[in-house]
Amino acid sequence: MTAFQRKRIFYQGGFFILFVFAPVFDLLRFDLIEGHLIVFGRPWTLGLDDYLAGRIDNTAMALNILLRAIAPALLL
Repeated sequence: MTAFQRKRIFYQGGFFILFVFAPVFDLLRFDLIEGHLIVFGRPWTLGLDDYLAGRIDNTAMALNILLRAIAPALLL
C-alpha cells in the first residue's frame, strides 16, 4: 500500500467519523422549522430578518452577506 493510499484511507475514515458524529454533537444541521443553519449549536443566519424589518441599511446588509456567506465560502 502506497503512502497516497494510506492517506486516502485516513481521510475517508476521518470524514466518515465526522459524518456519523455531526448530528450527535450538533456540529452542523439545517433546521427546517427555523429556516437556517445551526453550526456548532448556534444559529447561523445572514441577518435578512433585520434588513426586512428595516433595522439595518443596505450597507450593513451587504457587509453581512460578505462576512457571513462569501468569506466563509472562500475560506473553505
